[in-house]
Amino acid sequence: MVPRAPIVLILVLVTIARASRAGEPARSSDALPFYYDDWSLQDWGFGYAGGGYGYRPLTEEMALSAVRRFRHWRKKYGFGPDYYIVDAMWFDQRGDYRRWDPKGFPNGPKALLEAMRDAGLKLGLWYNLNSGELKEDNWVPQEPAWRTSYNPELKGYCLSEGPYLDGLRAAWEYAYNEWGLRVIKLDFATLDIPPPGKPRSSEATDANIRAFHRMVSGFRGVHPGVKFLFYNGFIYDYAQISDTFQPPHSPIINPEWLSVADWLYAGDVRPSDWPALRLRRSADFYQDHQVRRFHWAGFPLERIDDSGCFVGTGISAFELGAEDWRGTWILHLLRGGHKPHLYGDPNLLNEEDVRWMKDTYQRVSELYARGAVTEVLGGYPGEGEPFGYRLSYQGSGLVVVANPSWKRIKYRLRFENNIQLPAVVLASDGAVEIPVTSGLGFVDVEIGPSQVVLLGLGEEAARPLPSRELTPGTWPMDLEPVKIVRQSSANEELKFEAAAVPKGATLYWVVQFKNAQGRFRWDLGTKLVADQLKVKAEGGKASQVVPARPLWPGISWSVIVIKEISGVATLRLVPNEFVTDFDVAAYQAK
Repeated sequence: MVPRAPIVLILVLVTIARASRAGEPARSSDALPFYYDDWSLQDWGFGYAGGGYGYRPLTEEMALSAVRRFRHWRKKYGFGPDYYIVDAMWFDQRGDYRRWDPKGFPNGPKALLEAMRDAGLKLGLWYNLNSGELKEDNWVPQEPAWRTSYNPELKGYCLSEGPYLDGLRAAWEYAYNEWGLRVIKLDFATLDIPPPGKPRSSEATDANIRAFHRMVSGFRGVHPGVKFLFYNGFIYDYAQISDTFQPPHSPIINPEWLSVADWLYAGDVRPSDWPALRLRRSADFYQDHQVRRFHWAGFPLERIDDSGCFVGTGISAFELGAEDWRGTWILHLLRGGHKPHLYGDPNLLNEEDVRWMKDTYQRVSELYARGAVTEVLGGYPGEGEPFGYRLSYQGSGLVVVANPSWKRIKYRLRFENNIQLPAVVLASDGAVEIPVTSGLGFVDVEIGPSQVVLLGLGEEAARPLPSRELTPGTWPMDLEPVKIVRQSSANEELKFEAAAVPKGATLYWVVQFKNAQGRFRWDLGTKLVADQLKVKAEGGKASQVVPARPLWPGISWSVIVIKEISGVATLRLVPNEFVTDFDVAAYQAK
């Protein structure tokens, strides 16, 4: 976790930004560059560093496997990423960011860089800005010449005194000249670390911010084509993006950072605190929650980094692989970020997936080129309200709408001047019929629980996609609340019984975790919800617990599915020292 940056950030950044408006990062409207990041191909795992469940350090062969896949995409489809961002575990921690990790890249980066050039990829690199303990496998640069900037008590480098910041700038120059560096991803910023031996203070934070801003501005002035992505450490408080319990209009980040950054990210991949039928959809709803908060804080949509679309087997992507990825991709494309960004393992996408990705990418790119703008639709995802995005130009365009709630809803799109536009469902979760009605000034679309639906409007309605399914198979469009009876037993087990569920039906138990303070996000580490709560679901032939895997960010809920009900449907849970009570609801599929 990154320590909280003091509120002095606000005044310092306002002053800096007013003096540097002319040097703001340029934005291109005539292209839609496509970014790839190998996070979740490599992964820290639960050990964070040096081992543990899910630890997967980057190797040359892993990176080359991704590059070869993209080269295949280019040759066969004329499509693929423009940038490859090599994430955290690429550098030799003993040095100054000028050497690659000898364990993963024993011969240095030459083979990878040549393969990238052959595949038409430009290089991006992850940099730990200044945080972390100087120990093995902690992915902090430990160059001896930089030690006089390091504060051992606060475990980070001071940015305003000593050689560190100049050394970091020199490392970027080296990477730009020797390796072709074109994207810099800055992570783990701790802007309030004072010089060694001194306490934290607003003066030290002020000096760090000014020094950092001058350094980045100077580098950008010499190399205006380099893109900067700002990740952890630039918000007011890291806890503000760790869940979706935060109020939608609470302060989160100062938009003045945009005077030196191209994009600021809205949080790692996490489940929303609103329960969902599918784990990936819950992660989608988390991102939409945070994008809205950033937008309400004054950020243009095209400068918000929503963490892209993950197709990885690492724990950072919840080990989901390519499951349900298309809905995530289309939400990502239409949020207005102007930065299509794929994470993970591209080898998990089959040929049909690549064609589908290319088609949707090209449509969005064409709409931007015509002058289309993104409109935010609907309500607050963190409270289960339907939401979406409309990208359109003179009526024609694409609309994605999502329904986080547990009931079928009818969502109405409205148009000015009472125009009537043709509207067609281009894709949806599940092979199901989606009712759509067009009228003067509106389009109504019906959406099932946790479902994502993509609509084509006007000219786009006449252009079908290669596949209509975001998620294959069936999807429960109608869920009916079921009355439940709660019972306690002497051994502290809680029993919930669902009344009068028809035989053969599917039942969804929705469990939200509580402690003395109310609902909360439970950090289980590598443990499983089903084991820790001693979950027993009875009354049917099969049951499924979501989540079924360890989740590094924790979770505040679980969904237990019982299929083919044959008797009295019951759910048994045992509270523990962390989860002392539950809010439980049940729904049956009609």
